[in-house]
Amino acid sequence: MAELRWTDPSLAHLRIPISLLARHRGEVLAEIAAASPSTPIAA
Repeated sequence: MAELRWTDPSLAHLRIPISLLARHRGEVLAEIAAASPSTPIAA
């Protein structure tokens, strides 16, 4: 999937550095969970 993401023109908007995405994913999920503790988050 990673290779496809970088080569498929239709997925150009998904061209995000994997390291950046991995670093911030947990932080974003934590912020969402903190903002809405009653809403289940499907990680």
